[in-house]
Amino acid sequence: MSVLRKKLRPERAQGLVEMAIITPILIVMLIGVFEVGYAIWGYLTLLNVDREATRFAIRAGALDFNEITTAEIGYSNVITHALVSNASQLKLQDHLFNAGGVNDPQAAIIITHIVVDTKQPCANPPACYATCPPDYPDDDLVLDPGMPGYSHLRYVYPSTSTVTSRLTGTVLISKTAQLKADNDKFNCLLNRKTNGATWSKNSVIIVEMFYEQPQLLGFPVMSLVMNPMPLYAQTTMRIDSNDRALCALIPIAVNENTLPGWVIGSPIKTDIMNDGGLPGQAGWMSWNPAKTDSTYLAAEINEPRLATNDFTDAADPADTQLNAGDWVAALPGINDKAQVKDALDDIVGATVTVPVFNNVQQGTAGNPDRYHVSQFIQVRITDYDLPHEIINAEFVDYAPDACPSNGS
Repeated sequence: MSVLRKKLRPERAQGLVEMAIITPILIVMLIGVFEVGYAIWGYLTLLNVDREATRFAIRAGALDFNEITTAEIGYSNVITHALVSNASQLKLQDHLFNAGGVNDPQAAIIITHIVVDTKQPCANPPACYATCPPDYPDDDLVLDPGMPGYSHLRYVYPSTSTVTSRLTGTVLISKTAQLKADNDKFNCLLNRKTNGATWSKNSVIIVEMFYEQPQLLGFPVMSLVMNPMPLYAQTTMRIDSNDRALCALIPIAVNENTLPGWVIGSPIKTDIMNDGGLPGQAGWMSWNPAKTDSTYLAAEINEPRLATNDFTDAADPADTQLNAGDWVAALPGINDKAQVKDALDDIVGATVTVPVFNNVQQGTAGNPDRYHVSQFIQVRITDYDLPHEIINAEFVDYAPDACPSNGS
């Protein structure tokens, strides 16, 4: 009996030593399990809040993209809904207002709107529907916050945050290009099955949430590894928004000198085609100085979005965003061209936006005649006499929001 007891004592001591060695490791592993589980819970909670915010943002009327300032668009309503949805599960609201110190966990919410409305997917339907995806850029409306003048399509909350969206630069360009290609292909396939089907949009709202979650236990060893834990969630959902091409114009040049005395809602007593002292011109404009034929003029009238998609300043080729202060190329008088008449027939009775000029310059070799745009107005086309290059209209209103500069 004593011999057996002696044999067991060394083994018992060995077990205590092994337990002493393994216990800290087990404790660290257990704490690690808790921390990983807490991080996963935080991520899933953040993802749910992000999805709920995005669902709210795509609801009809939640955001008004007829406006061009972030306050008027209504982004703050989405932020409020996100914080309510969080229901204090995460310290999201507290972190949003941290001062940004070294030990202050940070949070941010970024809302991005990408407008993709490519409409007709190819230039010669329906024959070209056999090869999808084709490309017909003339009627495309593709806008993103990286474009000059459309910064209002992104909202960062809080505004003091140093966090930046992951949808910038080449990532944003790639995302937008993919949405455009997808929309062209979808519309191509749709019209292959049903010619004349309504064009589909592919605009999206993307909500990004950044949240630094402190560790659950803050164990000294574990706290050396990512404390706080950076969490990120991104949700993309399609939106059929009331977006508009902010620079959708009919290329009729209106002389600013004729504006005084015009009364909103009253007929314009003179035709709004005015050559403004440019010999050989008849009040038409070309968004692209290299294109001055009747085919392009008809395209400009049919597709007001060309003022966004195909503009080049006649005095500064590097400027491709039309707004007040730019020079627009003049387009020579075109008398009684059938395709131009057909295009004008489609806008008789319609309210359209047109540019107003306050100065003209005659071109030199290699440079076109041009108009200096000072503002924009809305008119309702009443009738026209194309052989005499006369267009009559009613003055509807000034259009200060048309073709804004840098989202202002």
